[in-house]
Amino acid sequence: MTFGAGGMDQYYSLTAMLAARGGQRITSRLIATIMFGLGAVPLLVINSSAAPEWAVGRLVLVLLAAGCFGMGLVWLRHRWPTRQQSVLLVGVGTVCIAAGCVIPADPAYGMAAATAFGLVSGYAALFHTLRVLAYVWLIASVTVVYLAIRIAEHDLNLALAGFIVVVSLSAFSAFTCRTVVELTGTDTTPRPVEPLTGLLTRDSFADVAATLLA
Repeated sequence: MTFGAGGMDQYYSLTAMLAARGGQRITSRLIATIMFGLGAVPLLVINSSAAPEWAVGRLVLVLLAAGCFGMGLVWLRHRWPTRQQSVLLVGVGTVCIAAGCVIPADPAYGMAAATAFGLVSGYAALFHTLRVLAYVWLIASVTVVYLAIRIAEHDLNLALAGFIVVVSLSAFSAFTCRTVVELTGTDTTPRPVEPLTGLLTRDSFADVAATLLA
């Protein structure tokens, strides 16, 4: 397999495939449901034993919940997000997860919440380039290491167990989704163009048109 990190991702290729097979609606609804679920987590933490003692922390959790609900609403729109919007959602979502993991008073709660990085890793690997995935993993790595250090102060075995679970889940999710991209042949490098005109070829134009119409 050639897991290249080229500048052109497979976002529109997969979007066109979903549109052609009538899968955009259910996919967007599923992603929206996941975002709403993630948005409920910070609100649950506020009313748990892991709630931060300082008011600013509670406010941040409320803002994180609002951000997740907002991203969920984006996926509920009739229009499928553009590539730029999708990358932005990945970036914002990754930061929100990281913040939601480090704020709880009990780092064990944060390590459990860090499993959400697996969802973002899978999405980034499926729709975008390895550079986007590397960004997700960078934020996730810093967050998980920080949590593991905090947990290790009281329980080294628990810290190692949490670290292994989160890393394994993220790696498996990314590898599985990237394999799907490779096997479906949607890992396109820059779209083919006519050498004389510099315009998209017939097949490439049909692919882009299908995406826009969808």
